[in-house]
Amino acid sequence: MDPQSEEDDNLMPLLVSVIIPTYNRARLIGTAVRHVLAQKGAPPYEVIVVDNGSADDTPAVLNALAASDGRLRVLRELVQGISAARNAGVRAARGEYLFFTDDDVRVPEDWIATGMRHFETRRCDALGGPVLPDIDHTASLPSWFGDFLYPCLALRPPEGDARLLTENDWMPYGANMAFRREALLSAGGFDPRLGRLGNFLGLGEESALFRRILAQGGKVLFIPDAPVRHYIPPERLRRRYFRRWHFDSATQRGWHLAAEEGLRPRPWMLRVAARSFAKSLRLKLARHPEASFRAELRGWEHLGIFRGTWTAAYGRKEGGT
Repeated sequence: MDPQSEEDDNLMPLLVSVIIPTYNRARLIGTAVRHVLAQKGAPPYEVIVVDNGSADDTPAVLNALAASDGRLRVLRELVQGISAARNAGVRAARGEYLFFTDDDVRVPEDWIATGMRHFETRRCDALGGPVLPDIDHTASLPSWFGDFLYPCLALRPPEGDARLLTENDWMPYGANMAFRREALLSAGGFDPRLGRLGNFLGLGEESALFRRILAQGGKVLFIPDAPVRHYIPPERLRRRYFRRWHFDSATQRGWHLAAEEGLRPRPWMLRVAARSFAKSLRLKLARHPEASFRAELRGWEHLGIFRGTWTAAYGRKEGGT
């Protein structure tokens, strides 16, 4: 192909852009990208991977993949945070429809085709689908694990038929979501104050965007027939991961509640945390491991809210906000 033809191809309008943020995932990003590039029955699409300042071999892995497939573009966004990375991908995207997944996810070969079919038949503004576990073969579920921990692992099972969501529903996860470009931009994109920032386990950037679309009168659809597989490494099935997830996410939420609604640090937050830890101990002694851990995590959540409101009032901002 001559250089002019290749340049013309790069300027052709595309219907779909797939955006994948990544950070220090050299071992996993290749598998995620190859599954997206292996789509069948999809309209013309591009894949944009946004490297959020990785310090491992992620850039080398991505450059090798991009050299072998012209549909893949690699960007580098040095402003830390998954929201900043996704927004950078949106700015660079040429597609009318923007699909998002994560760097530790395997999408099925009909993922784009299924999503586009729902966009065309249901005339929705955004959609999301199930996220199923792909548990590392060296790991096993501990006795204290329960489905109440699914949100910590960004897991969501199928739920019957496709249905429109309301503001009272649990919103889709970033591992499996898509938007009409116009709807995403009119809702302001992803809030850079929310979501994961480096190793800080923040959250909420996806649900906040979906809820803004709903508030503007848009339609958000949950589709059960486009499940993706989310890799769960052994370290994410340990108590300390779930403790940190609850504490970090609650810290970020507490800071924003303080900044936006004036919530102040209050002694009752610490009292609830103390009661939760005491309840956890009683349940542990009674040999109820799942209920015990659930109560303990409620304690970490209230400690996080207290920390977030405290730092908003008296200290530095948490979670890069």
